[in-house]
Amino acid sequence: MARERLVVNVGLLLEGRELEPRRNVHVEVSDGVITHIGPGFVPKAPDVVDLRTGVLMPPLINAHLHVFDYAFQEAGLALSLEELVSWPSGLKHRLLRELTQRDLEMAALEVLSKLRPQGAYASIVFCELGARGVEVVRRAASKASVKAILLGRPEGVGDVAEALAEADGLGIDSPIRYEPSELEALRRFCEARGLLKATHIAEDRRSRELGDLERALRHLKPDLVVHGVHLSDDDLSLLAERGVSLVVCPRSNMFFGVGLPPIARALTAGVNVLLGTDNAGWVEPDVWRELEAAYNVARLQGGVDPRDVLKAATVNAQAVGVELGVAEGSRARFIVMDGSKLGIERTHHVHASIVKRGSASKLLFAHFEP
Repeated sequence: MARERLVVNVGLLLEGRELEPRRNVHVEVSDGVITHIGPGFVPKAPDVVDLRTGVLMPPLINAHLHVFDYAFQEAGLALSLEELVSWPSGLKHRLLRELTQRDLEMAALEVLSKLRPQGAYASIVFCELGARGVEVVRRAASKASVKAILLGRPEGVGDVAEALAEADGLGIDSPIRYEPSELEALRRFCEARGLLKATHIAEDRRSRELGDLERALRHLKPDLVVHGVHLSDDDLSLLAERGVSLVVCPRSNMFFGVGLPPIARALTAGVNVLLGTDNAGWVEPDVWRELEAAYNVARLQGGVDPRDVLKAATVNAQAVGVELGVAEGSRARFIVMDGSKLGIERTHHVHASIVKRGSASKLLFAHFEP
């Protein structure tokens, strides 16, 4: 079998885990691995992609996504978060139970098909409806040619083995809806099978006052928690100490009116921060829009390095098992953005321009290895 060989000339590369800028380089790929990164451009040839105004960088990851509610977009706009999405009686879950199989399949496929054109390689999807939901999303991800990390949500305590049989992990709405013994049983089940454990935490003030973080850390021991809007500095330090990643979803939090995620404080505390778009039924699953929103929120909170915000949508995914990052020896997963449309030649801050001005329309090229 012939070996795949590809060379890409670019005007700017964001290299490694720190997204270090390198000007005017070529990147060589052989059999799905980046074998060499060198200075200057190589001459044009059949296996050379010449994108000298391009910015080569890791692809995006959408680290928190619900897809099925896309079937009833903008439902219940006047309702509170609790009234809309609380399980099992919130409007979302009542409407989910009314959807046909075709409704579910179309919603999942339409949402996941939006990711690759943005330059998103992967998404962590919280799958409602137990094993059925996991299977629907798995098939949709295959059709959309996107990597989906599937977190199953058991319909009940007796449904765990079936709901997670084909899943990559567990994704629950809130630990306060479970008894400590149930959370411990879920933890043991996942740890015995090497599955991820995730839960929503402190999305609203009431959940935090009821001790959701303490219950999760003591009994579930999650790998990642989502939202964290009402976490204190001590809470964030505890996440950093335990190595628990925090997925922030600022546009969702603003829409649902629950507050702003503590992005600046989390990064200062050393938490591994990821970025997600949450419910596709109310928030367009666009990681570029989420990036700009996250950076603007962080500026309101005192400011952060935009490089750290960009890492939250790319290389920080390594903490949950998704290898992203452009370096010699790494898998050849990268995108090339149009540097001329981003204004890279005149910018005073490369990472800020990408975070603030990136969009699907500025994607020139994508190379996603499995």
